[in-house]
Amino acid sequence: MRVVLIALALLASAPAFAESKQVPYWWGWWGAEHWGADLFAPYADPPMVTHGQRWADDPFTPQDWVRAYPSREAFVSALQAADIVTGLRERDGVPTFITGASYADLSPRDRARLAQTLGALYGNTAPGGPGAFRIVDGTSGRTLGLYTKAGFQTH
Repeated sequence: MRVVLIALALLASAPAFAESKQVPYWWGWWGAEHWGADLFAPYADPPMVTHGQRWADDPFTPQDWVRAYPSREAFVSALQAADIVTGLRERDGVPTFITGASYADLSPRDRARLAQTLGALYGNTAPGGPGAFRIVDGTSGRTLGLYTKAGFQTH
């Protein structure tokens, strides 16, 4: 008897699940007109500003990153330990920073800030310096960007 009742209940509700529009059922339904624009809130809270946008316009100086470490060498060691920058070489007379696998995880803004910081640390863009340096992918050898006094240009 239970099986018959369950089967009948499922058969009775099957047409309700088959239709895609909202229709009143025999047990009641509010209908589409009940959910007006002023009653509907798709999210519990208003949208939040993401982390990347919140500090987008804050002024940045290379010393902001270096100050977090006891010395310039400690900062560079931290970059190497994180596999962001693995080495410094000279190629065709231009200083070249070799990147590790974690460099790809940086946002474009952080890549530009990293280039600005490396340029300030090594004096590559200072008067009397070489004026520019390259950033090269350590695995493929492809040039990822060039940093000059004008800023960071990606390739």
